[in-house]
Amino acid sequence: MDSSILNRIMKYCAGSEKSTHDVLSRLQAWDVPPEDYDDIIKKLKDEKFLDDTRFARSYVSDKWNLDRWGKIKIENALRQKDIDEATIHPALKIIDDQEYKKELHHILHKKWKEVKSPNDDDDAKRILMYALSRGFEEDLVMEWIEKQSFNID
Repeated sequence: MDSSILNRIMKYCAGSEKSTHDVLSRLQAWDVPPEDYDDIIKKLKDEKFLDDTRFARSYVSDKWNLDRWGKIKIENALRQKDIDEATIHPALKIIDDQEYKKELHHILHKKWKEVKSPNDDDDAKRILMYALSRGFEEDLVMEWIEKQSFNID
């Protein structure tokens, strides 16, 4: 294992939380021989530069607090980074359910004001599609839509 590569990847990991998937992608981009991957990953984990649980918590926090992504979108993004289910679900629990619903209602109300059309049913469909694209659960969105007296057929 080349120490200059190890130092370079440690610096990469020190800049912000990275997943094992991110590190492997970077090593591939740097044309590091695949036979060195396991040793590098082990060293990074031993030295606390790399921790997928810590990464998942940080990722959930950032995507919720900064981008206001729904749980489904966050979960899918973590899966794309090869984070396992046993790590994803506890990380998602850092999002307070009350705050989550309150923010969802705020987002839906704001979108409802933007999509005003002559047909409330069309508005409801647009709001639903918007919320789903942001990663929110359909049942929570439908609950809000029904409280607004919309209908979606």
